[in-house]
Amino acid sequence: MAETTESKIPAYEVFRQQFAGFFDNIDQEAPWLLSLYNASQKYYNQGMTDADIPDVLLTDENAPQAYKDRFAGIFKLKQRRAAGYNVAYIPTVADYATMTKQMRREFQKYGLNELGNDANIADIIGNDVDFEEVQGRLSKAFYAIDNADEFLKKELSANFPTIGRKDLAKALLTGEAGAEELKKKIDIAGVRAAASEFGLSTKMGAEELVKMGVERGTARAGYERSAQELAGLNEAAKTFGGSKMDLEAELEKQNVLQKTSETVTSLRSQARAEFQGGTGASSAGLRRKRKL
Repeated sequence: MAETTESKIPAYEVFRQQFAGFFDNIDQEAPWLLSLYNASQKYYNQGMTDADIPDVLLTDENAPQAYKDRFAGIFKLKQRRAAGYNVAYIPTVADYATMTKQMRREFQKYGLNELGNDANIADIIGNDVDFEEVQGRLSKAFYAIDNADEFLKKELSANFPTIGRKDLAKALLTGEAGAEELKKKIDIAGVRAAASEFGLSTKMGAEELVKMGVERGTARAGYERSAQELAGLNEAAKTFGGSKMDLEAELEKQNVLQKTSETVTSLRSQARAEFQGGTGASSAGLRRKRKL
């Protein structure tokens, strides 16, 4: 009598439960699951583990194309690595499914549910952008946008007159050089807005300041101090024969770049010594002194 080998193939419901964790609603998202189950049976009989089978099925010729499309970012990463890019990690099906759920929750937080489709997520993951990077890019961009004051809103409107939240998010997440360029424009708008808020302009140029690492918070504090000092130091400059100097540029260097301006330092010192004005020049005090 011939020996019989016991089948290692799980019941369909067991298989379904295993794969259910990869989807939000497996019945709705995977109507092709029975075909995938049929394609998996030879691997079970070969003794392959439950953990390995989902990944092996990605390259099985009998597995439904819809299953492969669901995890298309894995193929994109493999192509990226083959093209010579430094791809440190290619996720398993299980890890990919976790990343997908995390990204969808993050999109929902920003009102960007439409970005949570399989194609967009495949593009994001395929560009070697993981969930932590998604969080970072979105939080930086949308914190600035959602918490913008009237000055920043004006600058953002001038820089992005037609771009919507969805377009902005897609560019940030699926682009490479494009995403960095977009973030830089937002940063530049922020520095320019900081100057205009206090009636000043960026003498060095907002783009140059951003290149030097100046962020909006630093710029705003610096321009605020410059605005407070400008009138008094202008009076001091006239008194001490420096009326032709570009004092706004010198104050930008001192207060925004936080680099010593000999001009500003000298004027502050002269004003204190001449008028005993404490920590800064008083424009009213200077005017009174010049009338004496």
